[in-house]
Amino acid sequence: MKQAQITDSYELRDIDFERISRFVYDFCGINLHEGKRELVKARLGKRLRQGNFRSFSEYFKYVMTEEGMDELVAMIDSLSTNLTSFFREADHFDRLSEIVKEMAASQKHLRLRLWSAGCSTGEEPYTMAIVLSEALAGRNDSVSILATDISTRVLRTAKAGIYDESKVRNIPQHLLRKYFLKGTGSREGQYRVKKETAEMVRFMRFNLKDEPRFH
Repeated sequence: MKQAQITDSYELRDIDFERISRFVYDFCGINLHEGKRELVKARLGKRLRQGNFRSFSEYFKYVMTEEGMDELVAMIDSLSTNLTSFFREADHFDRLSEIVKEMAASQKHLRLRLWSAGCSTGEEPYTMAIVLSEALAGRNDSVSILATDISTRVLRTAKAGIYDESKVRNIPQHLLRKYFLKGTGSREGQYRVKKETAEMVRFMRFNLKDEPRFH
């Protein structure tokens, strides 16, 4: 990256905001409308300072080059808004449980493949794993969950499977004890997804605007 005088504040010109927002929408479908302007300025401003860029224009030109591919990934990571929680939209998971139980009642062995398309930090696919484990208790079915997201940052958190106490408050206590390990010592106040549950989920980076090529 180029060395330049670092400034505390950058001007996000209309033309720069339009170029960035248009590219991000075309690249991955994220809609950075005018209401997101300050978010773009704040989040990418940090990238500009860290990379010693003099302007948003210079930064955008850089991420469009082959040399700037890593920074392009970092830019998308910075602009991704990842709102999620365990058992969010609980009625959806209730319905999933009902469907799987109905399938199990009529079939001796199930081979289930599910996809969490925008998995963020992992709460959704791990919730799916818990719901399926409960619905299929005592059976020997084949269950696999593919969890994808465009952000490498949130995928690192998802793969680790470690969450602060505030993140697991929506999980019923009997399920929390059954599917998570409670941290002690330096990990006090944190919970880790148990191995058997974590192994049901496979995480990978994927842009929803690309052609799926999953195996």
